Amino acid sequence: MKSTLYLLVSALNVMAQVPIPVSSLWKSEPFRNEFTASYGVDAAVEPRISAEEKQVLDSIAGKMRDENRKGAIAKLEESIWLAKSAALQFTLANLLVEENRAADAIPYFEKAIELYPSFRDAHRNLALALIQENQIDAAMKPLIRAIELRASDGLTYGLLAYCHSESGRFSSALQAYRQAQLLMPDEWQWKLGEANALLMLGEYASAAELFGELLEQQPKNEQLWLAQADAYLADGRTERAIANREVVRRMGRLPPDGLLVLGHLYLNIDLPDSAIDCYISALSGIELPDALEALDRLITSRHWKQAEILLSEISTEDPAVKRAEAFIQVQTGELLTGIRILETIVADDPMDAEALLMLGKAYRRTDQLEKSALVLEQAARSKSAKPEALLLLGQVLTEQEQYEQAILVLERANRLQPNPSVAEYIAAIQNLLQHP
Repeated sequence: MKSTLYLLVSALNVMAQVPIPVSSLWKSEPFRNEFTASYGVDAAVEPRISAEEKQVLDSIAGKMRDENRKGAIAKLEESIWLAKSAALQFTLANLLVEENRAADAIPYFEKAIELYPSFRDAHRNLALALIQENQIDAAMKPLIRAIELRASDGLTYGLLAYCHSESGRFSSALQAYRQAQLLMPDEWQWKLGEANALLMLGEYASAAELFGELLEQQPKNEQLWLAQADAYLADGRTERAIANREVVRRMGRLPPDGLLVLGHLYLNIDLPDSAIDCYISALSGIELPDALEALDRLITSRHWKQAEILLSEISTEDPAVKRAEAFIQVQTGELLTGIRILETIVADDPMDAEALLMLGKAYRRTDQLEKSALVLEQAARSKSAKPEALLLLGQVLTEQEQYEQAILVLERANRLQPNPSVAEYIAAIQNLLQHP
């Protein structure tokens, strides 16, 4: 927020969305009209203008008509009346804000307030400059003071709402945004702020409806489509969320991480072909962990064909990719191919517990029980894999009719992770030993 004030629609964390920037308030005509409103009308809250000040301001007005803002700033900075004039300090500060120099403007707003403590618009515009410098907490004091001085304009309440929202006070933000809309109905971003507050308060249906109203005004704003998609998704309307994201995709504006999310949504409603299309489109712009997450989702949902397609598009020798390839081969019946891949992984890293577990299971399925027992013993040395490895090893030993050894191993597994089924299994083996 260094150069312009942006209102942000923050997507819910569960959506894995980036905050959505919207158009600068500074480009809004209602905003500019409020910001540059004339002063001197109400002597209680605005300074009266002396003849000397009026002369300077008339000169400034001429430069502004010629679109010479830098010249106007220089004229004010050189004025002998600046040091003691709240009006000139205020005007200079405003021009600096318009020049995207909010940090430079702040001392002039503060000086204007020092010279004229009840200068209402100086309090409000100081808050704006502080917000542009991301000093949200500091902006609250001048905003509250402006309201104490009977500020009743949409800009003041809109800025107050924004500060509440940025500080996580969404109920207060909601009230202030609604007040801002009543006072400044042509500023669409106040409605956007209201929609965001509703979203953060869990009023998903209402938020989606407001985003819809905004889309009627700005149908090509992809960020609004995505924000409404988040509201739909949070409200349990997955198909509507997908439709919104597809609109953005057809615009050519859905980024790779957005395509990844769209793929996940398709997978959630059991449309793996649509999911894999999104995943492949996203691959060129996402990191390997994200690609592996997509692959894992396909594997977990047992969509082997689509998993193989995605795997073929991921060109890397990363062990996680090789493990996924082996797992797919094993699950699709290509056990020997899967075993060869796993043996290569284990040869490179004898402590890869996940690969050892997978290899032990594959050996067992191909009746290579001795090999299975050996790699499971190796896997059991890993703390994370130990309970599962011991359980599998106990089962393999049972199949080898090494019952006493199997009982010892299974008891170790059950101590690490107590399970009634394992206890019953141990009891059954003990009964077999007692009654051969």
